Amino acid sequence: MKSSFIQLRPDFDVRDDTRTYDLRELDTVDLVISRWDGMQAVGHTLLTFGFRDGRDLTLPAETRREEGEPQTGLRGIFNQYELIYILADERDLLRLRTQYRGEEVSLYPTTSTPEAARRLFVDILERINELHENPVFYNISTENCTSALYPHGRKIRSVTRS
Repeated sequence: MKSSFIQLRPDFDVRDDTRTYDLRELDTVDLVISRWDGMQAVGHTLLTFGFRDGRDLTLPAETRREEGEPQTGLRGIFNQYELIYILADERDLLRLRTQYRGEEVSLYPTTSTPEAARRLFVDILERINELHENPVFYNISTENCTSALYPHGRKIRSVTRS
C-alpha cells in the first residue's frame, strides 16, 4: 500500500536560528532509521540527542549539494557531493521525513549514559569542525549516512546504562 503524504509547498520561508544548549543537560541519544517507501532494506541513519529541558537535536550525515544540483545515486557513487552533518530540531527533521516525504521512521532508544551521550555529541562536533577544514566526499559505498556516524558510536559503546 502506498502511503499518502503532504506535498512540499514551494512558498515556504527558510528561517535559521541560533540556539544555546548546555551539554551538562544532555541526557539521551537515540538511533533513528528512516526508510523510503518500498525499500525496507535501505534506510537513512540519524541520531537524536535529548536534553533534560525537553529540547532535542537531531543529527544526520548528508550530501551537500550546490543550489540546483540534482541528487542521484550515480553521483553519490562518484564523489560528486561533500559530506556534511546537520544539526536541527527533531520535530523539523522527522516531520520532513514522515509528513512531507512519506517515509517510515523507526526510533531506537539507546542505553547510553548521559556522560556517553555527551562524549558522542562532542566527538561529532569535533568531526564537524574537521570537515570544515578538510572536506570529505560523500560516497554511497564508503562514506555515507551510516558509515559516517558509526565510528562515533564505537567510541562510546562500552558505556551504557544499567
